[in-house]
Amino acid sequence: MFDAKQIAELRLFSGRTIDVPLVFIAGKNDWGPYQTPGALETMKSKACMRMLGVKWVERAGHWVQQEHPQEITQLLVEFVREQATQQSRRCHNASDSS
Repeated sequence: MFDAKQIAELRLFSGRTIDVPLVFIAGKNDWGPYQTPGALETMKSKACMRMLGVKWVERAGHWVQQEHPQEITQLLVEFVREQATQQSRRCHNASDSS
């Protein structure tokens, strides 16, 4: 199933968290987020420490980015712009306080 190199690579990240801002985007008709009850909440509390939102795309399944590319692009652009604006405010506030 897994070779020794793959197992070593998996161990490298075992127990680590994702500590950058992120948004979870999924198709509302995708079975993945629902296959294990509580999995999304666990991901938010134990793996993705800065999950800033969850976006459900209507009429989309597992391949949401292929099914609705314009909507996914718009969601990503909005998220990146929001993060850039917040970062700019933090930098501005830091320079005002020094």
